[in-house]
Amino acid sequence: MGEARFVGSAMPLGGVPISRLLNAACYIIAGIASLILSSQPQVGGWAVALGLAAIAYGIKIVITKTSYWVSSAVYVVAIFSVLAAMGALTQ
Repeated sequence: MGEARFVGSAMPLGGVPISRLLNAACYIIAGIASLILSSQPQVGGWAVALGLAAIAYGIKIVITKTSYWVSSAVYVVAIFSVLAAMGALTQ
């Protein structure tokens, strides 16, 4: 009784499920990538605001037990944010 039935239900870190950690990581990664992009001259100040908001929301997901917005788009945005940041840094 009380054991995880699914991998995402396992709680390895202070009672926080893996699924919640993964979703929070996607927001935080996308936020960091946005901050990296904001250092480029052609990117406006919106990237800083978006990056900080994404990082804050990722932290909120981990800290609180409330519901949060999640979609497959979260994973896609994180992946493309990292790719865009890597592309911007190589130029």
